[in-house]
Amino acid sequence: MLHSITSWLGDLPLGSLYIAIAALSAFENFFPPFPSDAVIAFGSFLAERAHGNPFLVDVFAHGATLLARQIWQAVGAIPQAARQALSLHVQRARQV
Repeated sequence: MLHSITSWLGDLPLGSLYIAIAALSAFENFFPPFPSDAVIAFGSFLAERAHGNPFLVDVFAHGATLLARQIWQAVGAIPQAARQALSLHVQRARQV
């Protein structure tokens, strides 16, 4: 699996490489066994070889990871908000 991903990354142009690394970094938050650390390391090497900026690889990877984490927090907040609304409803029903 890792070999096919790294060979695919090696064929991408520089701009698409940054986007692909961001997407693969975000994917790790949804599917934890995915080896995005190896992809980021290899992507940094490819970016440097293509006269890109490894700092941008880091920015894109961390930005995508933080965005994916915020999505998971929002998804997790939905049941919490529902529990709070139900608790408030139960408390009001007891007061009547």
